Amino acid sequence: EEEIRSKYPSAQYIELEPMSKDADRYAIDDGVEAQLRRVEIENLNRYLKSLYEISIKESDLRGESDGQAVTSQPQKSNEENKAN
Repeated sequence: EEEIRSKYPSAQYIELEPMSKDADRYAIDDGVEAQLRRVEIENLNRYLKSLYEISIKESDLRGESDGQAVTSQPQKSNEENKAN
């Protein structure tokens, strides 16, 4: 701004255009966006933790103790077992 004012002393208003893709945003917007992103990540982490804990409880109820998630598979009928 000083360089422009020295070259054009009669200039009343000098608008500097930042060379940024975020030139149309205010700095406060970045802070709010970062905060919202942190909140979203925290919520997703809590959700994943609760899903993991539910999975562990279900596997404990089934008598499995390896701590891995268990997927339900359809059980074979008596006729299918006899055929094998």
